Amino acid sequence: MNLRLLIASSFVVALSAGEAPPFPHQQSELKPDPSVVWGALDNGLRFALMHNEQPRDKVSIRLQVQSGSLQETSPQRGLAHYLEHLAFNGTDNYKPGEVVTMLQAMGIAFGQHSNAHTSFDETVYKLDLPDAQPATIATGLAVMADWAGGMLLLPAEVEKERGIIHAEMRDRNTPDFRQRLALYAAMYPGLVLPDRFPIGTQETVGAATVELIRDFYEAWYRPERMVLAVVGAFDPAAVEAQVRAQFAPLAAKRPAAGEPPFGTLASDSPDGMRVLVHREAEAEGTELMLARVRAMPRPHDNVDYRRARLHATMAEQVLSRRLSEIAEKDPQGPLLSSSAYSYHWLDLLHAGLHAQVRPGKALAGVPVVENELRRMIEHGPTASELTVVKSNLRSALEQGVATAQNRPNNALAGALYSSVDDDEVFMSPAQARDLHLPWIEAATADDLRQAMASTWASGHRLLAITGQDDLGADGEQALRQAWADAIAIP
Repeated sequence: MNLRLLIASSFVVALSAGEAPPFPHQQSELKPDPSVVWGALDNGLRFALMHNEQPRDKVSIRLQVQSGSLQETSPQRGLAHYLEHLAFNGTDNYKPGEVVTMLQAMGIAFGQHSNAHTSFDETVYKLDLPDAQPATIATGLAVMADWAGGMLLLPAEVEKERGIIHAEMRDRNTPDFRQRLALYAAMYPGLVLPDRFPIGTQETVGAATVELIRDFYEAWYRPERMVLAVVGAFDPAAVEAQVRAQFAPLAAKRPAAGEPPFGTLASDSPDGMRVLVHREAEAEGTELMLARVRAMPRPHDNVDYRRARLHATMAEQVLSRRLSEIAEKDPQGPLLSSSAYSYHWLDLLHAGLHAQVRPGKALAGVPVVENELRRMIEHGPTASELTVVKSNLRSALEQGVATAQNRPNNALAGALYSSVDDDEVFMSPAQARDLHLPWIEAATADDLRQAMASTWASGHRLLAITGQDDLGADGEQALRQAWADAIAIP
């Protein structure tokens, strides 16, 4: 299982009621996509509106609440997700069951066109509307406003949903999920993350009360923690008026609270390296991961940060290509596929190498990934590798511009709220191309080497093998020895 998380974000600083955090472009010299209308209400809720015609005459609405399982107390574990379920079970304007029935009558299928998800740091509500008529958009916004501040949280509905969530827990108890639990425990020692999986525990969900759920709702569903993204075939000025009418009355129900304790990343290994061997006999394969994590607040988006991230991305693409070529040239070798990556999440900088390994050859993969990573850090790419990665990135940027009109509403709506949460200026494909092309042309092999060296310079390290392979009772010792042998290779 690849631990690269596509939902990167940073903690939201506690704000007083009605204070909207700035948009990323308000703190950067980078210019945002001029086709997006950005705004904030007096209560702190922020919104982004964008005209788009893919698909034609349709609209996608997303409401991101920048609160998830990390805002829970120990007795509330799983209740951010529980609350998400209850959004469909009664609000100020819709009795239990009515909102789903009403949406279905409009052609909005539950699950396909109306849905939600809860993660560690966010809860997102989603509606894809069947047309762009003002009345349809008004209904969609009214439903979103009810979810934001008008959930009823009725005792009968809480009890009814409990069994559904317990069933979901059973369905999620898969080899992949158990591997993820083990990896988080090893990757984030000292942090609350391993104890805050959004699904919660049997015990906390079983003991959930209306009072506990309402306490979470009133504490963390606050306008200044919300971002509304609306994309589709509409006049942004008209929809802005609708947004203001529906969401201006929304108010925080209590004073803002400070963030719960997150912990401090620590390493309890003498050499700073944790090893993990976790077997799941029913897993689809075996995976090898080398990762490094360190506390590092994500800088505000700016030119220097974008250039540094470009160099890191280029270096990672070179390394990924190298490892793929090794796998292709040796059909009996340990690697089946692999990738290198880095990202910011929760004020933590992650760097990693992730590989699918051939059955029975997980340990043999350790020197391959260690040696190639070290070679990139010490020597950087070759001239031919640099030429290839530059060509690939140029092509990707030009392709992005050529296909800009094909971007679907739902993807753009997700990208808009994610850019705000990630503190990343939302740019058009043409802006991104024009910004990055000169840097690509100017990039040197040493730029890439330095970027890789910086990303992997320090922090908590984890070497893990998870999946089908059985390394036996001494598996962790064998893995540590494989690492020692690998770093001893000149």
